[in-house]
Amino acid sequence: MTTRLSVFEIKNEIRDIRDKLIDDPTLPDGKAFFDAIKMSGEEKLTQMYFCLQQLEAEAEVGKEAKQVAQNHIDRREAAGSRIKKLMIELACELNMRKFDSPHCRFSVQDGRTTLNIPDINLLDSDYVKTEMIEKQTPLKAEIEKALNKGKTVEGAGWKTGDPFIKFLKAKGDN
Repeated sequence: MTTRLSVFEIKNEIRDIRDKLIDDPTLPDGKAFFDAIKMSGEEKLTQMYFCLQQLEAEAEVGKEAKQVAQNHIDRREAAGSRIKKLMIELACELNMRKFDSPHCRFSVQDGRTTLNIPDINLLDSDYVKTEMIEKQTPLKAEIEKALNKGKTVEGAGWKTGDPFIKFLKAKGDN
């Protein structure tokens, strides 16, 4: 038997449950979890759906904020790189390998020498290692045909995944 709760009590209970789910990433024991919610089964599902919608909306806002922040970081890092390049150009133009002032100290270092191979095909065979990699790919269409005909295929078979939830449009939604 469920107890009638006020809208305020329902909101607080759902908020507490949502916060517990956010803070504890483990899936709770279903029976104990559902028994702790003092509502009818339909109310529980409806409120859990609303909670899910809110969490997904909050996650989307977080993704958008993350993208804005990443754009902010990228633009500033790119501008910093351009300023460093300009500083190097000016220091080289002034023939200054070192700069030492009360506010700023730096030195211009020669670039590192690294190996550059723009086209491996131009290298002599003494400088190239060739490896043969064998890749096996299952013929899924052929395996499915055989299984559908009732044949046994060693190393393959049908597997049913875990149940999942698919949301349908609510009455009145477009």
